[in-house]
Amino acid sequence: MIHLSVNIFCGALLALLLFGCNVTFQSSQFNFVKGLFAQESPQPEKNWQVSWQGKIYPVFAVNHDGGTFFADENGFLVAFDGWQIRQVAIAQSEDGKIAVIEKNTSDDGVISLDYIDGNARQLARDNCQAWERTTGTGWEQNCKNAEHADASNLGYTNTIELNTNGELVALRFMVLPGTAPMQISFKQRQPLAGSD
Repeated sequence: MIHLSVNIFCGALLALLLFGCNVTFQSSQFNFVKGLFAQESPQPEKNWQVSWQGKIYPVFAVNHDGGTFFADENGFLVAFDGWQIRQVAIAQSEDGKIAVIEKNTSDDGVISLDYIDGNARQLARDNCQAWERTTGTGWEQNCKNAEHADASNLGYTNTIELNTNGELVALRFMVLPGTAPMQISFKQRQPLAGSD
């Protein structure tokens, strides 16, 4: 029993002396393993940007079964279903939503887009033609206001641009009547230094 007490006392005294003298143990293997756990995973890159109402929003593109969300960490969100922008939300707005676009297709093939604000009020109804392939790799949809479909109503064109691989690279859509269209584009990555 005394032998055990002496061993414990000597071990405690040795540890106290070593730590008191600022002695540290270094091991390259230990530092390597510790470094693996200490590394933070790289943050995803905001490789898209939304231009709307004089502001530019760098955003992430998040694919899901129903299309793509363009979003940032501050509550900015654009929901795209593959053919239409369906919702725009900005956290700084009064109720968090700016616009919802509801799409309806009638029996005769007319596509109507109902623009609804964050308070569920209908702002406008536009009638649109079916999407048409443009020369190259794009699509366009021509629309006019349903209530004022006379010659003075020039309308607008929604566009979808793809690259030669068929991947989405740009969108241009009316999302709120009376404002300029929203533009969403893929930001080209800068080449690495020294690469050709």
